[in-house]
Amino acid sequence: MGQWARCWERLAANQRRRLVETWQSSGGRLPTITVSLGLRRLTQVMLPLRTGHKDLAPWAHSVHVDRLKAALSSGHFAPTKHFSACEKPASWPTTEQHDVHEVQMDKWEGWLARRDARLERASRRGFKLAVQQMDVLSRSGGLEVEMQAAFRDHAQKLSEFAHQVDTFGLASLFLSCRRVGYVNSPVLQKVTKEAEARGLIKLLTPRRLSGIMHSLGVLTRAHNRNATWGNIARSGQTGLFDGIDHFATSILAECVKEENLSSFTEWSLACVVYGASLLDMANNASQRPRLDSAVTSILTEAKHPERLKKFKEQELVMIMYAMSRLGAKRPMVHLFCHEIVKTGRLPKYEAQNLSTILYSLGVLGHKDEVPIAWLMGETMKPHRLAQLKEEGLSNIVYALALLGAGNQAVLSALCDEIMTRHRLVKFRCQEVATLVWGLGKLGYFDPKVLRALIHEALKAHRLRKYTEQGIVMILYGLASVARQLGSSFAREELAQAVAILVIEAKSSRRRGECSQQNLGIIGWSIATLGFRDLICLKMVLARYMALGVNDPQQEKSLFMLLHACGTLRFKDRRFNELVAKWVDESHQSFRRVGDVAKLLHDLTLVGCLSAELFYTLFFDIHKLWNQGQSPTEQVWGWLFVPVIHMRTYRGDLVSGAVWERVMAKARRGWILRRQTDAHLRGQVSTTLSSLGVSHRCGTTVMDGAMPVDIELHPKLGKVVVEVDSALDYACNETKKGHEALGVAQWRNGILESCGWQVCGISPFEWNSRSEADRISWLRDQLESKGVPLSVDATVASE
Repeated sequence: MGQWARCWERLAANQRRRLVETWQSSGGRLPTITVSLGLRRLTQVMLPLRTGHKDLAPWAHSVHVDRLKAALSSGHFAPTKHFSACEKPASWPTTEQHDVHEVQMDKWEGWLARRDARLERASRRGFKLAVQQMDVLSRSGGLEVEMQAAFRDHAQKLSEFAHQVDTFGLASLFLSCRRVGYVNSPVLQKVTKEAEARGLIKLLTPRRLSGIMHSLGVLTRAHNRNATWGNIARSGQTGLFDGIDHFATSILAECVKEENLSSFTEWSLACVVYGASLLDMANNASQRPRLDSAVTSILTEAKHPERLKKFKEQELVMIMYAMSRLGAKRPMVHLFCHEIVKTGRLPKYEAQNLSTILYSLGVLGHKDEVPIAWLMGETMKPHRLAQLKEEGLSNIVYALALLGAGNQAVLSALCDEIMTRHRLVKFRCQEVATLVWGLGKLGYFDPKVLRALIHEALKAHRLRKYTEQGIVMILYGLASVARQLGSSFAREELAQAVAILVIEAKSSRRRGECSQQNLGIIGWSIATLGFRDLICLKMVLARYMALGVNDPQQEKSLFMLLHACGTLRFKDRRFNELVAKWVDESHQSFRRVGDVAKLLHDLTLVGCLSAELFYTLFFDIHKLWNQGQSPTEQVWGWLFVPVIHMRTYRGDLVSGAVWERVMAKARRGWILRRQTDAHLRGQVSTTLSSLGVSHRCGTTVMDGAMPVDIELHPKLGKVVVEVDSALDYACNETKKGHEALGVAQWRNGILESCGWQVCGISPFEWNSRSEADRISWLRDQLESKGVPLSVDATVASE
C-alpha cells in the first residue's frame, strides 16, 4: 500500500479508536450528532483525494461506506434518537437512596439541570443537526438502500424544525438534495416558505445564491425526466417543487442584483446561468420574459473581456448548454464559441464536453463552419471517440442532423464506434431513438447499422420506456429511410417495425401524451412507410381535432396529417371541415407557392376541394407567381392534379390564358413525377405473357406525346394497359369501387379521343385477387376491349 497509505491508515485508526472510546464511555448513548461529526472527520482523514493521492480513493471510499453502514445498523442515524444523550441513565437513584445519600441527590439534581440545558440547546439546533447528517450521507456517492432510508427520514424530520432554518442550512440542504437527486415538494416547500418569511434570501452570500440556483435547476431536470440523479426512488413524490416557484424567482432576482453580479466568481456565474436554464420558467410564457432578462444580465457580466478569458473549460460548457436551452442571440453565441475554440483550449476539453458543445451549437442552429470544423476535428480523433459515452455519441449525431453538416466519412466513423464492443446495448431508450432519427435525417443508410438499430429499438423492455417523443423520432427516422430508398431495402423489416411502434403509440397508457406536432409526424410517417392502418390514422385525427388548431405554428402538423389522409386514401368529414375552415382563415399567411400547390393536391386526394376553396388557393398561387417565385417541376406536378380534377368534375372553371399557362407547365411536371409501381407492372406483364398476348412495357404513343405503361401489339388493335398507382384514385372505397381521379380520366379521354382503347388496372382490384383469378379477370377485361386473344403475334418486350 505504500508509506502514504500506511500513514493514512494510522490516522484513520486513531480516529476510529477515539470514536469508539467515546461511544463506550457514554454507555452506548452517544448523541447522533457526535457520531455524524466523528464520521465526517473520519471521512476527511480517509479521503486522500483532497490531498491529491488518487491511488487511495477506492480503498478510502469502501472503508467510509463500511463505517456509515455500521452506524446505521446500530441505530444512531435514526431521527428518533436525535437527543439520545438525554435519556434516563441506567443507575437512576431510588427513593431509599435519596434518604441515605443526600449528597448524591445534589449531584443528580445538577445532572438534571445540565440535561435540561443540553436539551434546550439541542432543540434550537434540530435543523442544523438534520442537515449535517444529510450532508454526511450525501457525500458517500451512490447511496445504498439503508442510507437512502436514513436520508429520507432526516429530510422528513426537517419539517419539524423548518422555523430554525438559516442561510447555511438552506444552502446545505439544497446541495445535499442535489447530490442524491432527492425531490420532495412538501419538505422543500415548507423550508423555502419559512426562509422567505424570515427574509433569508437577502442575507445569502453570492456563493450560496449560485449554489441554490444550480441545485434548483438540476433538481428540476431530474423531476422532469421522471427519474432522479442517483439511486433514490421518487415513489410518492408528486409535482415539481409545488409552491416554491416564487422562491426560485426570488433567488434569480437576487442573483441579478448589481452587487451580487460583480461579486460572483466565474464558477458562480456559470452555475447561475446553468441552473436558471433548467427551471420550468423556460417553458412558461408568462415568466419567460423575466427569465430572459435575468439571463441576459448574467451573460452581459460574463462576456466582459477580463472575465471571459478567466473562464475554465467546464464553465464555458455549462454556459453554452444554458444558451442552447434559452435560445441565446447569435452575437452572444459567436463570442463564447470563439472563446471555446481559442488556440490551445480544445485539447483541454474532455470528450464528453466536446459533444455537449456540438449539441448546443446544433440546437442553436449556429452554422459557422470554422468552429464546427475545429470541434469535429478534435472530437473525431480515435482516442476521443473511444472516450465518448453513449450520450455523447447520440448528441453528436443529433447535432449533425440539425446542422446538416454530416458527411459519409464522419458518420461511418461514428457508426463504427457505436457498433464496436457491443456498445449499442448500453444506449438508453431516448438515445437509440435519437440515433435512428439523426441517421435517417442525414441520409446515412448502412444496412448493417440500420438493422442493428431497428433490432435494438424494438426490444420489449425498451418499448415500455419510450416517451411519445422517442416513438415519434423512430417513426420519422424509418420514414426517412423508406422515402429515400423506396422498395429497395428491408421493406418487410420496416413494415414490421412500424406495426410494433404503432401498437405502442395506440396503447391506452399513452393517451393524452402527444402534442399536435408529434401527431402530425406519426400520421406522416405511417403514410410514407405505406402502413395502411386506417384505425390508427382515425385515432390520430380524433386526438388532433380534440386539441384544435388554434396556433398558426401548427400549420406544418396540419399539412402532414392532410398528406397522410391523401396518401392512405382516408376521408374524414370532420377533419376535412376543420382543414377547409382553417385554410379559409389562414390562406393569406402562405408565403411559398410549393406549400399552396401541395395543399391543393392533398385536398383533391381527400375529396374536399370545393370550387370556392380552389379559386381561393389558385389566386394565392397566381399572386406568389407574379411576385417572382418560380415553381419547380415537382410543384407543377402537384398543381396538375387539382387543375385537371376541377376541369373534369366542375366544368370549365379555369379558362383562357391562365389555363394555358398552368397546363403548359403542370402537364410536364406531372409526367416527370408520375411513377408506376414497377413490381405491379411486372406482374401484369407476366400475366399477359401467360395469356399469349404480345406487348411492350414503358413505351409512348401518339408520336411520343403520351407515355403509357403497356402497349399491346398493333395486330391486336390500338390497346394500352395502364397500371395505375394508388395516387390515381380518390379516397375511400365506394359501392362502385375506387373512383378514379380527374388525372386518370383526363389521360383516358385523350387516348380514347385518338382511337385508343384503355384497359385500366388499379392496385386495389389486382391485389384483391389470387393468381388464378387474375388471369381470368384480365382475359375478361381485354375481351371487353375487343382484343382477339386467338391472334398469334410475336412478343416484343423491352
